[in-house]
Amino acid sequence: MRAPSGSNPDSSVAIRAPAAPPARPLSRPLAARPPWKEALLDVGDGPLPRVAITIVVAFVIVRIVTSGVVPYLAAIVAGVVAYATWRRSRGR
Repeated sequence: MRAPSGSNPDSSVAIRAPAAPPARPLSRPLAARPPWKEALLDVGDGPLPRVAITIVVAFVIVRIVTSGVVPYLAAIVAGVVAYATWRRSRGR
């Protein structure tokens, strides 16, 4: 069977949706973050959250199992290990 005259067999290729919608203007200009937000982001990006959570979890777990000075020593060791793993995960 032949295609009707005047039709293009590749016409489906020519009719495509655009790849992305057109750019729209921003609703408000970009502004710098306040200094206190920057400070919180810097603290959250550093080793403090990882080390603090590791120290608390290690202390609680070891305190349940044992007593005396051992939970404190285990928490310190866990904090040092957490800091070392954070330091190693960062590029030089």
